Amino acid sequence: LKPVNLIKKWQPNKYYDYGNIIEPSTPNGYIYQCIGSGRTDSKEPRWWVDYISGVSGSAWFKVLGEAFRHTDIKISLTQAGLDSAVGGEGIGLGAQLQGGRAIPVYMRVSNTTGDIRNDFTDACRGLATNSTITTTTNV
Repeated sequence: LKPVNLIKKWQPNKYYDYGNIIEPSTPNGYIYQCIGSGRTDSKEPRWWVDYISGVSGSAWFKVLGEAFRHTDIKISLTQAGLDSAVGGEGIGLGAQLQGGRAIPVYMRVSNTTGDIRNDFTDACRGLATNSTITTTTNV
């Protein structure tokens, strides 16, 4: 289980819905939210860090602030473990998955920028799991 970046990069000739959150194709440390639904054109806008930041085709974007970082997320199998957990690193669940019982996972998210905002319309960060592979061999 590990924190991951879900922010999508700006794309040319793409339709964006109101509320979609993106970052420039070459990240500048800020994230932007679509405030005027529409299709971008082939030229990426200049990304400013003021209110109306970018217009591309018929899509309008505003700056939300500094990008959330997956390293701002700490996860642990114990609450006490959060104090020594390293931001952005994952945890292994292999041994805990045996027995079919629920596994408590603790998470601490730091907002180092101080910006108050949410990404409920288009998640910027998430937790990824890898798959469990079971192999059976005949002897």
